[in-house]
Amino acid sequence: MKEIKAIVPFAGVVSMAAGEIREVSDGIAADLINAGYAEEIKGKRTQKKGDKDESE
Repeated sequence: MKEIKAIVPFAGVVSMAAGEIREVSDGIAADLINAGYAEEIKGKRTQKKGDKDESE
């Protein structure tokens, strides 16, 4: 599993809005990254979906 961040909105097997971060299978992550739709998030994130950003 890899954590990715959507660069642009897309829909298909996985649908994401631009800026959304999600964990997906390695194969799906590779396809989305190679297509230029997403980028891999390196390292551990402590903030999870629904958590408030500390800068807010």
